Amino acid sequence: RGDRNYYRKLKRGLKDEFLRIGLTTATQSFWPKELRKYNARDKAHNIIGIWPGTKRGTTADQIIIVGAHYDTVRSSPGVDDNGSGSAAVLEIAKLVAQNNCKLDKTLIFVLFDMEEDGLKGSKYFVKDYLIPIEVMENGAKVTAAIIMDMILEHDSTRNSQSLGIIANVLPEWSTKVKQNGYRGDFAAVWARKGIDTKLYDRLDKNWVNKEKYG
Repeated sequence: RGDRNYYRKLKRGLKDEFLRIGLTTATQSFWPKELRKYNARDKAHNIIGIWPGTKRGTTADQIIIVGAHYDTVRSSPGVDDNGSGSAAVLEIAKLVAQNNCKLDKTLIFVLFDMEEDGLKGSKYFVKDYLIPIEVMENGAKVTAAIIMDMILEHDSTRNSQSLGIIANVLPEWSTKVKQNGYRGDFAAVWARKGIDTKLYDRLDKNWVNKEKYG
């Protein structure tokens, strides 16, 4: 983020990729005060790409958000956090477009800026675009959000996975990690029990390479 020219090129490149894929594309600009300590004259940008469903433009439209943040900070390995999630969003969008998928739901792909500053980008996206435009003005319903973050890490050696404060929130998960020798050889899927169950079950049912990547 400290390299202003690189940051601008990155944003432009991500937007161009959405356009190349064939998505209806826009950037959402915002300028929180936290940004001034990095780039005094620059704005932050969420990059949005839309693959319209068959009911797009009607009150029967349902929206699935597929997102990831693309910003990083000096103390974080940017390739994983969160180049990996951003790459996955682009790849999903590319596959949907290449196969010319006819879906009954609209997919909105979003690459968020300033996640590392307290989820600023996603908050602006929800408050200034998703709710007032898609929900209130267009009458669409948001049915799901799939957010990918740090999905590149995989380490099957013992003691490669730490538990941290999450262990207190998810004791069952903590027990499984302990029994597995604290190995980081899995993908963690966080979902709300009883709310996101159908979405999680669909993901779990279609997960490939289960034996290798649990």
